[in-house]
Amino acid sequence: SILTYKLITPRVTEYYCRERLLRSSDTDKELIPDILRAFMPKRNVLSGISLPIPGKDGEEIYYGTVAVNSAGIFILCRICGDGLLENPPTSEKWKLLNGGKVTEFANPFREQEAPRKLLSYYAELAGVSGVKVHTVLVYTSSLLRFANQPSKGVIHANAIYRRFRGMGKRGRLSASQVSAVARTLSDVNEGNFEPF
Repeated sequence: SILTYKLITPRVTEYYCRERLLRSSDTDKELIPDILRAFMPKRNVLSGISLPIPGKDGEEIYYGTVAVNSAGIFILCRICGDGLLENPPTSEKWKLLNGGKVTEFANPFREQEAPRKLLSYYAELAGVSGVKVHTVLVYTSSLLRFANQPSKGVIHANAIYRRFRGMGKRGRLSASQVSAVARTLSDVNEGNFEPF
């Protein structure tokens, strides 16, 4: 029955996501796409795509994982490892401190400004205007600590299912709009769509 399906599906999906996370390593590039594909249509989760930048001959932006649902387009970035993450929201650089080792990298939310604009451009080409494009930073280690309170855009991999399910319920895009955007991104990546 439908009621049984609605009661069992979330539990099975959460179990799969937890198990998939336990089986992953820091080099597992398919972890985030696999978790997303457990509850989203596969065509709405794009992994390892490159999209050309309009007006810049031969230049592209590479995306590790992009997901499209009724709440918009999501760029999912992953932080691997544990330790203390210095994550000042207004800073250009973040630092990961682990066992005396310091790894510095660009603030992912600031670094994703141009990639978000490009995804918005392609959503317009798909005939869908006003699509919100978000950056979501996913961490996998339960030992990672944050120097500053993380924003709502920072989540543990275990929370992906619940967060996306909740956002999908509140989203404003229709199923056909979501499909059109995902199809356009896939077609552009595969060279089956001439954007300019």
